[in-house]
Amino acid sequence: MSENEEIINNSLKISANLMYDKANELCENEIFDSNCTWYHSVWQYLRLLNVVSTPVWHDEFYTKELFESLDSGYNILISGTADYSMLVYVAEAIKKLNLRDTKIYVLDSCKTPLYCCKWYAEKNNLIINTVNENILKYEKNNFFDVICTDAFLTRFDKKIVPDVIEKWRNLLKNDGKIITTVRIHDKNDSDSSNKEETINHFINNVKLKTVENKKYIKFSPEQMADLAENYIRKMKSNNLGDEKDILNLFEKFSTKYNIKTVKGELKQTKYLELVAKKEI
Repeated sequence: MSENEEIINNSLKISANLMYDKANELCENEIFDSNCTWYHSVWQYLRLLNVVSTPVWHDEFYTKELFESLDSGYNILISGTADYSMLVYVAEAIKKLNLRDTKIYVLDSCKTPLYCCKWYAEKNNLIINTVNENILKYEKNNFFDVICTDAFLTRFDKKIVPDVIEKWRNLLKNDGKIITTVRIHDKNDSDSSNKEETINHFINNVKLKTVENKKYIKFSPEQMADLAENYIRKMKSNNLGDEKDILNLFEKFSTKYNIKTVKGELKQTKYLELVAKKEI
């Protein structure tokens, strides 16, 4: 387990129950639907059980690229976040580099992940700026040196993704960078022949792992199975095409990337680990 993964895992053991309660109080989101409680309430439980997509699956990538990309006086935007996991990677890079006057902004259209980040920041003496806004409506052009987010673009319809990327481009200073991952859907993703089998496997895995982590979760394995089923049936990752299609979306940037296969939520999944630099 990496240092950042250990930090996140230890924090999840403390915050997961709290975030379930807060999601039922705070959730509202323009991106998913009128209420995203089904998503944010169970998210940290599923993160604790390590069964959903997470920055930890790209630990080496985020650790390396953030370490190499940050500097004193920088403005950093975390654009969309389910919880504080991405914040941990940013904060730890700043800490290791011993940077001064580097400002962290966290933007999300739902108040729950922002509360989650503020909770983590207060526990760890971090100063962050939270913004409750739809990224497409956010106005702070030519302000950020780095924008980072994990597996965010596939939450949008394919027709909207170019608008999100253009918004990021406008928010960045010249030579600013986007550091992110994008899921690459394969040709068999539309095949529903074994969908129920993989969903049942996911649910059973949640039940088993809940038993192993029962002292951190206030629900029984059966109750967690119900929450997990609701999540996995509602959660959608939009197909943005293959490697070439995704890179074409960043045609106004210079890019470097790596393709990594991770265990995935339902099956092994490929991701593009991408750094895109704004061209002047």
